[in-house]
Amino acid sequence: LRDLVIVIGAAAWHWRVGLLEPDPSSISKVNTFMQILLVAVVIGAQMWPDLGNWPVHWGVWVVLVTTLISGVGYVWVWGHRAHHAVRG
Repeated sequence: LRDLVIVIGAAAWHWRVGLLEPDPSSISKVNTFMQILLVAVVIGAQMWPDLGNWPVHWGVWVVLVTTLISGVGYVWVWGHRAHHAVRG
């Protein structure tokens, strides 16, 4: 859903403001890393079930939080940039 919001926002920027120069945020990079790490943790949990499910549960929560912060950050920052670009 976050990525869909980003794509729709980028398309709206392109149609309304002009050429978009992507500027990924630091939290978005952290979010991508945590998503990849979560995949590795899920695979590891399947390989070593004796560790329990707590690493997967923690990973899901961390990914959820970083996804929400990243998504809200993009809407906030790019919303302000669009407002200033359109208003001049």
